[in-house]
Amino acid sequence: MKLLKFFAFIASILFVGCSIWQPEITTLFSFHSDGSLNLFGMGNDVLPYAMASFTGLAIPGTEGNSVLGKSTLSLGPAQVLYGNISPTVVSGVTFTSTSASTAVTGTGFTSANGIVPGVWLLPTTGTALVQVATVTSATALVLRSPATQTLSAVTVTIADVVDLGGTTKTSFKFGLTKAELKESQSGDTAADRAVTGYNASIEIELTRATIARLEKVTQGFQISRDPLTGLIKGFGFGLPIGQTDLAISKQLMVTLYSGGAISTDPLDQITFLKVAPMTDAELMYDAAGQRVYKVTFNAYIDPNTVLNGVPQIFTVGDIS
Repeated sequence: MKLLKFFAFIASILFVGCSIWQPEITTLFSFHSDGSLNLFGMGNDVLPYAMASFTGLAIPGTEGNSVLGKSTLSLGPAQVLYGNISPTVVSGVTFTSTSASTAVTGTGFTSANGIVPGVWLLPTTGTALVQVATVTSATALVLRSPATQTLSAVTVTIADVVDLGGTTKTSFKFGLTKAELKESQSGDTAADRAVTGYNASIEIELTRATIARLEKVTQGFQISRDPLTGLIKGFGFGLPIGQTDLAISKQLMVTLYSGGAISTDPLDQITFLKVAPMTDAELMYDAAGQRVYKVTFNAYIDPNTVLNGVPQIFTVGDIS
């Protein structure tokens, strides 16, 4: 038993020492799914003694929760908004809200100003989009979800966005591409690598692919509307040969759900600054399979959004 404790003591010293001074030696450690720590093959009994050395120490890397990852285990869906926020302030409209309330007062809440049910607004001093549920009068409206800020008589811009609704998954993939740099002294092994580009895409499977949503996310999708009522009469799909992604690029905003509701934490929302859809749909019509509509958004660099001198592809939170 004394010998075992001695080895455990040596293990704890090596564990701390490797973590601080010689990170390359951490290859001697392996972590297992059963929670055991294996050091030089000594097994589970070492764990209580080795880990005791960390009591009271702050472990780097555990701070800073965001939409990309948290210090706690998590799962759940996300809300996805796609479109652009108009840079023009709506003339004659003011907006007064109370945090946690859906009731809004103000001026200019008319269809002539574009303030109609379903429209998304961005108060000019606010940090979050809000959606109008009903317009009670020219001076009162109700939001679909409670406001996250208390604002007084601020102006607004109209956001030309669509809520993509229910999804079976929202998948974000990103990474850098690198070219191998070789020299004869290293043979066929790369002597170095250099960044040559990036890959960034968001794949979404829509469970409620309405015609209005398909028009927004499908390049070449055309709608026919009744000229008197504005109601949809039909639709078609054409081939937009030569149309570039940047010519149709918009923003994509992905916000986590928290506690069954859309999170109001700015760090729980990721904004892709320039994306364009690439449809790869396969619709199944059978008795058992759920039908979904798959869209992949390719993300591009926005030269006008810069952080630390570097143009950005996506942002989270306040980067000003």
